[in-house]
Amino acid sequence: MVEDSSIKKMAEYLLSGATMLAYHCPNCSLPIFRKDNKAFCPECGEVVIVKEGEEEKKKAVESDDSGYSKVIVSKREELLERLKTEKDIRIINEILDAIRKINELL
Repeated sequence: MVEDSSIKKMAEYLLSGATMLAYHCPNCSLPIFRKDNKAFCPECGEVVIVKEGEEEKKKAVESDDSGYSKVIVSKREELLERLKTEKDIRIINEILDAIRKINELL
């Protein structure tokens, strides 16, 4: 689960003009941010290199599989809602694993 301190850091970066990208940190799975032409993870501080052409590839996939993507995004939203109320740590871990796998698909 994302810690409050991580959420606070992400909000501060957004308020300072950073852009949240559609990519996730390979270490902690938080969204990657870009500011001053540098992509980085707000939690790890790791600088991330986004390969040229990745954005075009992603757009092509989205246009070809828009129905598929909508279903996947919808399922992720359902899991996030369920995560908010779940108390059982085993189920929380299963939900988080499923969300990570979905994020890899997107």
